[in-house]
Amino acid sequence: MLSDSSAAPANVFKLLKALTIILFVSVSINVFSQNDPVARSIIERRRPLNCSEQAQQLALKISDYFYANEIDSIGVVMSSHTIKCGSTEWLRRVEVLTSIIRREKSDSLILNYFIDGHDNRLRTRIEMANYEDFGLLYDRRTEYFGYLPLRSELDSIISNVSNNLLNDTDLTADERLVLLLFGGNLEQFDLEMKKKSKSSGIREYETAQIRIRKDNIPTTVLYSGIITPIGNKKIFSTSPMLGLGLSSPLNRNFVFDVVLNLTINTNNKHFNYIAMGDTNRVKSDVTVMFGAAAGLKLIEKKNLTIFAKFGAGLVNVDTGLSETKPGKDETKYYSVSAFHGSGSLSALVPVFRKNYLGLELSWHYCPYQMDKKLLTRFDNHSVSTQLFFRF
Repeated sequence: MLSDSSAAPANVFKLLKALTIILFVSVSINVFSQNDPVARSIIERRRPLNCSEQAQQLALKISDYFYANEIDSIGVVMSSHTIKCGSTEWLRRVEVLTSIIRREKSDSLILNYFIDGHDNRLRTRIEMANYEDFGLLYDRRTEYFGYLPLRSELDSIISNVSNNLLNDTDLTADERLVLLLFGGNLEQFDLEMKKKSKSSGIREYETAQIRIRKDNIPTTVLYSGIITPIGNKKIFSTSPMLGLGLSSPLNRNFVFDVVLNLTINTNNKHFNYIAMGDTNRVKSDVTVMFGAAAGLKLIEKKNLTIFAKFGAGLVNVDTGLSETKPGKDETKYYSVSAFHGSGSLSALVPVFRKNYLGLELSWHYCPYQMDKKLLTRFDNHSVSTQLFFRF
C-alpha cells in the first residue's frame, strides 16, 4: 500500500516535466520561425492565401504571360481564382481582351461586361488612379476594385495592348469601342458612344439604359398645335395654341400631367360681357387653359406608346377689360372663366437617346355660360391637335 501511494506523486511529476518540455519546444520553434525567413516562408506556404493575395499573385502571372505572348495560358490560371473569389472587373477585362487577341467572337463577352456594370467600375478605377492618394482610395474599397491595387502593372499592360489593337482594321464596332475604354480613352469612347450604329450591341444597350433612367423621373413637355371650336356660334375660329406641362415618369401604367395651354385667338368675333357696371362689346386675344390630366397606358411597344387621358381644369378668356380703382395701385382684370374638361389620345415615339415626340388628339368641353357676365353664347365644344416634345 505504501509503495502504491508513493508512486503517484512520481507519475504526476513526470507528466508535468513532459508538458514543460513540449511547451518550451513549441515556443522556441515559434520564435525561431519568426526570426528565420526560411522557416517563416515554409509556414506561410502552408497557410491558404486570401482573395487579396491570390488576386495580386494572379495579376503578376497574367502580366508575365502577356510579356511572353503566352495568351492561351491566361485562361487556365484565372479559373481557380474565380472559383474561390468570384469574377472581378479586371478578370473580365482580361477575358475580353484575350478573346479579341485570339480573334474569337467576343461581342457577347463585351456586352455582358457592360450589362454587369464593369464599365462603370473601370471608369472609377481610371479616375481614382489619377489622384495623389490613390493608395488610400484603394485601401478603402479593395473588394470593389477586385483586390487589384490601382496603377498596377497589369492595368498598364492592358492599356498598352488595347491601344495597339486599335490599329487593327478587322475589329467589330463593339471591339473598337471596348478597346477605347480599356485603353483609357474615355472622352473618345463617350463621343463614339453617341453615334448611331445598328451593328453595336453596346450602343443599343447603353441607349436603352439611358432611356430607362430617364423614364423613371418626371419631365417637362412642350406642346404646339391648333384648336377648332365645334358648333354654329363661331365666335372663335381655328387658332394656334402653345403649351407647357410637367409629366410624371413614363415607366408606369398611369401618367399624370399638369399643363398650361395658351391659345392665340385669330379671326374671332366680338362678344358682349358685363364689366364695370356696363355691357361691353369686346374681342379676345388670348385664351388660357390650366388643368391636370390622368392617363392610362393602352399600348406599349419598343417604338410606340399610346395613352388615353382625361383632364379637368379652368379656362380664362381674356376680354381686354381692366380697371384701377381710385387711391389703389391694384388693377383688376376681367375675363370669362369656366370649367374645362378634356379627353385625349396621345401617341409617343422615342427620338434621340432619351426623348419622345408625340401627337395628341383632344376633345374639350367648356361651359362658358357658367360665367353669368357673359351675354353672348359660345360654342362649348372644341377639338385640338397638338405635337409635343417630351424632354
